[in-house]
Amino acid sequence: MAAQRVGGGYSYGLDPVSGSPRRPQPVAPKGAVSTVVKEFDASGVRAIEVIQGGATLWTAEEDGSIAVRNGFTGDVAHRTQTEGAGLVERLYATNNNLMWVGMNDGGVKVYDSFLVDVEWPPTGQQAEKPHTGPVHFFCPIYDGSMLSGSTDGLIIKWEVQENVAEGEEAFKHIRKANPSQTLSALEAYSTYVFAGDLSGNVYVLDTEFLHTKRYFEAHPSATVTCLKYMDGLLFSGGSEGTIAAWSHVTQRDPDKTTIGDEDWHSSPIRKLIGDPRAHQMWSVDDSGKVRKWESTAPFGPRNSQTDEHVEGGTPLECGPFQDLTTFASWDAVRVWSTGSNGANFSWFAQWSRAEEQMREAIDGMQVIINRDQAGLDAWQRYIDKIRSIDERRKKNLAHTLLMNSEKGTLFIYKRKWHMWLQKKYEINRRGNVADCLARNMSNGLLRLYYDKLFVNKKEGIQRRQKMRMVESILGTTTKGLRRIYWKKINIYRHKKKQEQHRLDLAEALLGNSDKGLMSKTYKKLTRFLDRQRISKKRQQVAESLFRSTDIGLMRIYYFKLVKLQQVNLRNYGKRVLADAMMSNTVKGMQRIYYLKFWKWGQGLKAKEKRKYLADLMKRNSNKGILAVYQQKCDDWLATVQKKKKEKEIEEKRAKYADLLTQQEKEKERMKRIEALDEIRKKRDALKSRRDGLLDQIEAMKKENDETREAIKNKAARDEASRATRERLNDIMAKLKEMSLNFDSDYQLIISLTDKCKSIPVHKLFLQAHMEVKRVVILVTKKEVGEDWSDMYGRFKKIEKFQYTSIYKAIKTLVITFDIMTLSDLDMLDTDDEIVANAHILMKLYENAARVKNRQPAIEFAKPEATA
Repeated sequence: MAAQRVGGGYSYGLDPVSGSPRRPQPVAPKGAVSTVVKEFDASGVRAIEVIQGGATLWTAEEDGSIAVRNGFTGDVAHRTQTEGAGLVERLYATNNNLMWVGMNDGGVKVYDSFLVDVEWPPTGQQAEKPHTGPVHFFCPIYDGSMLSGSTDGLIIKWEVQENVAEGEEAFKHIRKANPSQTLSALEAYSTYVFAGDLSGNVYVLDTEFLHTKRYFEAHPSATVTCLKYMDGLLFSGGSEGTIAAWSHVTQRDPDKTTIGDEDWHSSPIRKLIGDPRAHQMWSVDDSGKVRKWESTAPFGPRNSQTDEHVEGGTPLECGPFQDLTTFASWDAVRVWSTGSNGANFSWFAQWSRAEEQMREAIDGMQVIINRDQAGLDAWQRYIDKIRSIDERRKKNLAHTLLMNSEKGTLFIYKRKWHMWLQKKYEINRRGNVADCLARNMSNGLLRLYYDKLFVNKKEGIQRRQKMRMVESILGTTTKGLRRIYWKKINIYRHKKKQEQHRLDLAEALLGNSDKGLMSKTYKKLTRFLDRQRISKKRQQVAESLFRSTDIGLMRIYYFKLVKLQQVNLRNYGKRVLADAMMSNTVKGMQRIYYLKFWKWGQGLKAKEKRKYLADLMKRNSNKGILAVYQQKCDDWLATVQKKKKEKEIEEKRAKYADLLTQQEKEKERMKRIEALDEIRKKRDALKSRRDGLLDQIEAMKKENDETREAIKNKAARDEASRATRERLNDIMAKLKEMSLNFDSDYQLIISLTDKCKSIPVHKLFLQAHMEVKRVVILVTKKEVGEDWSDMYGRFKKIEKFQYTSIYKAIKTLVITFDIMTLSDLDMLDTDDEIVANAHILMKLYENAARVKNRQPAIEFAKPEATA
């Protein structure tokens, strides 16, 4: 069987889904197929995740629940409701049977994907929401931690602990970072985290402390919608429908390569899906167009029906997508998607490594399934019978248990009340049928009306009793009391309206006779006098109240003055009217002019008289004469003082104008002084800044020299590590050729791959190495380090059971070395020791194989080159 050489050996790695060892892969794949294999309606699904190799689906529903579905039919097998008012935005499954759930209110929940039970936060406890925005992103990293990201730009690192003590938290966030205000994509690889935002930038962070190392502009004037790291390159998709490949992303200036042309995608890229073994990528946009292309340069397209390079390529149309998730099998990459039109698709791109073998196996399994179906049907009937018996017993037991608690008793009585209502409804329905039949007879009709009147009377009594009870209950609160009084007022208003209506009707009837008309007029007059009396009384009360305050008193006098003015106006009008009537006769005109002349004469006489009397009173005494002269002197002095003050004011005005001129000149001089001081300060600041820049330049030169020296030392260390790694790969390849046979050692491979699920693979490798080293120490009888040269000349001293353990340990070394990833290889610290003692390891396995085949061990001497 031909196999492809990978890393100095032959790859028999572990399958990520089934856990079975990978079989040797062909050098070149056959034609690939991309088609829709399953579709079912899933209206209201917000997110989707696949577990158990596609056999089970988790979907987030629009009503806030999480549904567990059959992966082949889409039928809901179980549904669980999330606590709180938030909706699920993202589902992410991990290899340790955990399902991470991101909420739109910033919350994070963790479920057990097998038991469909909440792991964190514990049931009944309200955990603090770690994010403030919707959680759209989850990303695992190499140390087993988990990263969560939300649209507000916050990234949180979660530590996952297993087998924790009671009272301790299994999930807690240990780091936080906010590289950008908006987060749109998240990806992690090795010791780096890549984050994209709505501005088109990509940020590079370290996984340990989430510190931002650098950032670069990936998609100008667009949004980074998705990120994928594969084959040493970072692929980014943008909202403008373009895809870019970035190399050297951990450096300051990464190299950009644009993939495809403008016709590839016309809408934003939804997701990038990669197949590392086939070195190909799928790009999916929001419109449902899927393209397949090479993940290595020159990034050429692949046709949807063949795996050969075809110019332009043919896209796969699968309808618009709401969410995408992938899972990998040993012969395909399958994708489950939720469409915005409410349909679920399952499509795949098969690499056709064993399509014929799979079909034969499926046909054989179909025969077995059909044979066992009859037996399953018989068992199903038996199970249904047992289930009915069990349900009946559970019902009786539940009824007995419910009767022992108050809540259970209430539930039982509620159910009985519901049954009574159903019976009552049936009785009423039968009564209606009987009424319809009774209407056909006179006696039955009379009986029916009598029953209705009796029921109406009874309902009226019950209604009044209920009203009295409601009023007594409402009277205990202020609001209820107001409602009662308002209702009484409303009833009183309607009653008065009815009385007024009856009075109007009576007046209309009384108006038809003289006596009735007189009675009507008398009542109107009586009501008018009563209203006048009430109005006057109210006016007196208001006036007495007004007199108690100053404002009220002023208002009373104001109204009296207004009334007086109105009276004067009326009198004036009457006088004018009388004058107009008198002017129609000669005698009247004479009287008018006489009155006017008399009034004018009386006014002159009164004025002259007052003036004359004032002069006489002044001149009749010396005091009066002095007062007259004193007045004249005061007038003269006032005139003199006025002229003097006017002169002083003019002098002060002239002096004030001079002072203003001097003040303006002083302000101009101060401005020039302040400008000179500002120029001096700027000169000093520029001088100090120049000195600081010179110091920074010197420090940067020194730092640059140190950086160059560190880079040179690191390159030397990396070169030495690479040489050691290549020698280790060659040595393990030789040991593999000597020791491993896939057919005979298949059970050992299976057992070791199963152990890798619970024990880290590098620990198994180290245990096997220590097993061999323990035998070396026992034979040489001294502690050995990286030099095992004392073993030469002592190979025959090793016992048979020791060779048996060496035989199994070396096979374990070879198998676990092939299973290890690059991160596992980086954790080894015995690679130098294995390289230094490679010859001894090979000779030990050669003797172990001879002993297993019942041949004597051979002694080996120390080679001259080693000596």
